[in-house]
Amino acid sequence: ENFTYSVHFNHPDPLTELFLPKLKIHANSSVTWSYSSENQKTVLNAKALKVEFAGKTFSQFYADISSDKQKIKISTGCQRLDINDSIGADNLALNSTILNDSIKWKLDWKNNNSKEYNGKFNGLVSFDDHPQIKIKLFNSQIVLADSVWKMSEDNEVSIDTSQININDLCFVNGN
Repeated sequence: ENFTYSVHFNHPDPLTELFLPKLKIHANSSVTWSYSSENQKTVLNAKALKVEFAGKTFSQFYADISSDKQKIKISTGCQRLDINDSIGADNLALNSTILNDSIKWKLDWKNNNSKEYNGKFNGLVSFDDHPQIKIKLFNSQIVLADSVWKMSEDNEVSIDTSQININDLCFVNGN
């Protein structure tokens, strides 16, 4: 069997005020959910012109989530994230795949300024050595005012029940 449900929000304020008072979803937002029992696949798509949460504003927000028997894929982002009146990011995208005991993720943004400001982070979170969690960044960099800063390749963060170890987690200027 196959199921599909769609919800269009004209005035979601009463609902969000009741359950999540720090969340404001603007009118004309939508969520679609579908499930196929044949391939055991679930898909959720959400779109909003604007979402505000805890003082942060996400313009042209989207979230696409799919899952099957083996993995979960999440793709979310926005055209503009305003952290406050003077700090923000354009073209923000977070993509991740959850498979077995790991999360592979990629975070990108590219601001539309005269000087280049962008970031590219690729990482892996591993839960293989439970209760220890290992986090590693690959080929990651930030560009601030046309200046390139690359993440050291030997970086690793490990978290367990009694401590957090941070190894070589630093950016090096490439200019």
